[in-house]
Amino acid sequence: MTDAVRALGCPRADAGRHASVQHTTKTVRDFSAILSGVGSNHLKYARVLHQISPSSPFAMAGLLEYDWDRSKGDAASWREKSKDAPAVLGALGKR
Repeated sequence: MTDAVRALGCPRADAGRHASVQHTTKTVRDFSAILSGVGSNHLKYARVLHQISPSSPFAMAGLLEYDWDRSKGDAASWREKSKDAPAVLGALGKR
């Protein structure tokens, strides 16, 4: 998501992107990058990311997308908690 914001080339958007990257740990950023990439083991990384950063929209989205049966009961509260983060809305939209 931060790379998509960077691609906009908008100074205000870039300032927001920079602030979000500065306020996250490198571990959370790495796991978020893995989840937004291609490959396998997305569920594994979503679970680990959710353990280390329970409020991460990427973790919530990963669990909603790759572990729907277990996470569907949390969907409404995660949507509210994430303040309608695009990652969470995207995962819900697929359902």
